[in-house]
Amino acid sequence: MASRFDLRQFSFAHRGLWGDEIPENSLAAFRKAHALGLGAECDVHLSSDGVPVVHHDFSLDRMTGQPLLVQNMTSDWLSLTPLKDSEQTIPSLEDVLNAMASQPLLIELKVDETTNRSALVEAVLTTLSSHDGPAAIMSFDAETITLAREASPDIMTGLLTVPLRLKTEDSCAQTIAELNVAKADFLAPHVIDIMDARSLLGPEKPLACWTISDSEHIEFARLASAAPIFEKLDPALVSPVGDPK
Repeated sequence: MASRFDLRQFSFAHRGLWGDEIPENSLAAFRKAHALGLGAECDVHLSSDGVPVVHHDFSLDRMTGQPLLVQNMTSDWLSLTPLKDSEQTIPSLEDVLNAMASQPLLIELKVDETTNRSALVEAVLTTLSSHDGPAAIMSFDAETITLAREASPDIMTGLLTVPLRLKTEDSCAQTIAELNVAKADFLAPHVIDIMDARSLLGPEKPLACWTISDSEHIEFARLASAAPIFEKLDPALVSPVGDPK
């Protein structure tokens, strides 16, 4: 089973280390992150044949030019489908885990009203059961994280929150309740809420922060001792919060 790890010891390339001719969520992006000693974040759906595959959108349109849904296509078809302007294709979660090897992977489970949460969680946990590197499951959907925790009590989990989620007392109370029910190990708010998250949870609760994309964001993450999930930045500028620098 995938191992737990200290968020603060890593920075995480959002959808892999993409840019120039390397598409987001491609094997090349994750291999580049691994080569530089980074963690990475990825997005996961189930293919029509029940295989966890790595792709951000529910639709294939933006990244492949084809107006199809990921969930309606087989894993074999997806593995042969080129991502725009590249020879890269849509990888399986297993392939991405192998590419990251001993570097940590944050796996976001993508959920909408059509998602079979139980099937998604089961398939991802099955994939993680044969991976001995560091990895964590996270989602904006608290029910999904709760299912993962119930099915695998030792798996590392995190709850993502949308921008401005932590700006009112009611939404803060709901977030705390979801964290407690799901028994999530960490919270991952948007950068606009990161200082609110630290104030709400105190100094000990691990935080990750998305998406760090400029120098001001880097400073916010460091002030909140939050692991940065970053994109479009020189990785040398985005040191882990546990780093003494």
